[in-house]
Amino acid sequence: MCSSRKHFDKSKAIFVGDRLNTDIQFGINGGIATMLVLSGISTRTEIDAADASIIPTYCVDSLGKFDVIS
Repeated sequence: MCSSRKHFDKSKAIFVGDRLNTDIQFGINGGIATMLVLSGISTRTEIDAADASIIPTYCVDSLGKFDVIS
């Protein structure tokens, strides 16, 4: 597995995307935190739905609203 050869620390990574069924699901499947950007395809209504099956770790309106805290 590539992550073991490269010492990839999943706890220090986040997968960012605008589609729940591709981007966010990919991050979830890989065991990585996810951030849905609402300026793309998927909407907040989809993740707020009672029957939502794909829920991102974080959700932002746009990448311009995202601040890095060190």
